[in-house]
Amino acid sequence: MSELTIDQYPDWVLNNPKVEINGGNIRLYHYGDDNNTGELDPQYFGKHSYTSDVRQWDKPRTMFYISRLDKENRVQGFEYIVDYPLTKLYPFNDDPNYYYEECLKERGEKSLTVNMQLYCIGKKAEENGFDGFIMKWQSTLRVDIWKKVKASREEIKQDNKQENMKESVGNSRSINEDGYARIKNIMGGQVKSVQTIAILTAENPQAVQQNSETNNKLNDVLKADLKSGHYGYVQIKGKFGNIENPYFIMNITRNDAIDLGNKYDQMSIIFGSKKEDGDNVSFVFEYIEGNVTAQVREVVLSGSEIAKKNDNYSEYKGRKFLIPFFDNEYNNAKMDRGTVVGRVISDELVERVVNRIKNAINEQNTGKSRYDNRGMLKTILKENGFNTMYEQK
Repeated sequence: MSELTIDQYPDWVLNNPKVEINGGNIRLYHYGDDNNTGELDPQYFGKHSYTSDVRQWDKPRTMFYISRLDKENRVQGFEYIVDYPLTKLYPFNDDPNYYYEECLKERGEKSLTVNMQLYCIGKKAEENGFDGFIMKWQSTLRVDIWKKVKASREEIKQDNKQENMKESVGNSRSINEDGYARIKNIMGGQVKSVQTIAILTAENPQAVQQNSETNNKLNDVLKADLKSGHYGYVQIKGKFGNIENPYFIMNITRNDAIDLGNKYDQMSIIFGSKKEDGDNVSFVFEYIEGNVTAQVREVVLSGSEIAKKNDNYSEYKGRKFLIPFFDNEYNNAKMDRGTVVGRVISDELVERVVNRIKNAINEQNTGKSRYDNRGMLKTILKENGFNTMYEQK
C-alpha cells in the first residue's frame, strides 16, 4: 500500500476539532516570509534561530500549524493560509504503510533513533509520492512539507496576535504518540510510565459462547471495576476463533490480573512485565491459565503479514498485532525495541511517575496502598497532559 484515501487516516487527524478538511484539503497556517515569490520554499528551513528542529532532522521543509491558536510566540512574520491535499501528507505517528519495519530490515537494526526514524520514514514517504508529514506535536498536530508550496500572505494584526496567544500551546516538546503506536511502544518496553500490562475480558465465561448483549453487559461490569480501581486501560479487539473485545490494562499486578480473570470465569489471561537488561528493555508476556503460566513469549509481531490475517490476531484502531503463543518458531525469540516516538518529559516527572508505578505494582503493599498509588499516578499523568490511553472515555 502506498497511496492513502482520506478514510484511511487515523482518528487523531479526522476527528481532531482543530482540523479543517474541505474537498479533501486540510487548512494549514505558516508564519514567515516568502520573499515576494508567492511560494514557501523549504530552502529557507533552519535560517531562523527558532527553527530548532534542524538539530533533530535536517531535511529542508516548511512547517505549518493546523490552527492559528497553535502559533508560538517566538515565530514572527506574515501569515500564510494554505489548503493542501490531505492525502499528500503521510501520518508519521501511525505509519500505515509500515515504513518503519522496512527501515529496520534494510538497515539490519533492532531499533532506530528518532532522528533516523524521521530520515528513513521521510525518505520512503517521499519516494512513494507524499509531499510531507502530518504528525502529533505538543498537544496538537503540525505538518512538515518538503515541496515548494504556493501561498499568498497576509500581515498579522497585533490585536489578533495577542488574542491568539492567550490560547497558544506554549513550551516546545517532541513528537507525541497515541493509538496503535503507543500500544506498540508499551509492548516494546519503550514507555516509562507503563511497567506491566494485562489483556483480559469478561466475555464468554468458562469459554462458553454468549450472545453480544450478555458479553457487553459483562464487559461493562469489568470496565466499572477498572475505573473504580484507577487502572489505566483501553479496549482492543481480538479474533482467536471467535471475536472478543478485551481490555488492555496498564500497571496492574500479576495477582490482581489473575484475580480479575478468576472473578469473570476466564480460562486464561495474558500478563506482561517489563524486563530490563542494561540498555535493553522489553516485555515478557505470560499466557496464564488459572494462576499457572502455560507459555512465555518476549516478542510481539506486527507489520504487513500480520495485517493480512483473518484469524488469530489482536487489533487496536485498525492495526493488527500478535503475541505468538503456541507457535514453536518463537520459543526463544526476543522483542525488537519499539519505535521511540514520544513526548520529552522532565527527569523529576519521570521519577514521580516511576515511584508511583513501583508502589502500585508492589504486591507486598496493601491493596489500599496500591489503589491509592494508581489514583495518584492517574492524577499526575492527567495534570501533565498525558490523558490519552490512560482512561478510555
